[in-house]
Amino acid sequence: MNRIQEIREALGISRAQLAKLVGVSETQVGRLERGERGLSVKMMQRIAEALSCAPADLIANAVLAEFADEVQPAEFEGLSSISAAIAGKGLRIYRVIGSAVVDSGILPGQIVTIDESPQAVMAAKTGDVVLVKIEGRDILVLRVLVGANLIVTHRPGANLAIRTDDRSVGLRIVGVVLRN
Repeated sequence: MNRIQEIREALGISRAQLAKLVGVSETQVGRLERGERGLSVKMMQRIAEALSCAPADLIANAVLAEFADEVQPAEFEGLSSISAAIAGKGLRIYRVIGSAVVDSGILPGQIVTIDESPQAVMAAKTGDVVLVKIEGRDILVLRVLVGANLIVTHRPGANLAIRTDDRSVGLRIVGVVLRN
């Protein structure tokens, strides 16, 4: 199964617009989206360029293979009582080790505070950087929330959009990064 339709719709591009950008018919784009026609490497590259994403982002299994922890739990060195007090408020501190949201101003090596309370998760809004757990693999990643069911990377170059309700990729928002 590919993710052409998902990414196209997330970007607000119609099937006809994508067909024009790629230089094929709207019918052919529909067949590619439904998996009725094989996706060649050349076509994958053309579609990825039109959708401003990496070719691998068009394939669900490739998306899963890309995931690795982008944060690791951190503590205030020598001040475990401060870490415990923060945790008592539903907050947790993490060291960022990935670069998926660098254009949001969150850089590798930076310490971030994340509100993991159910209230914060329910109140997350478009533009918030959220902590997402990849189910089944217990991997934590940072993404930008774009809508009720859509998260994206925010990095220079190709970005990756994923629907949180996509059954092929089990995702759950578990926290919201607190910003100044």
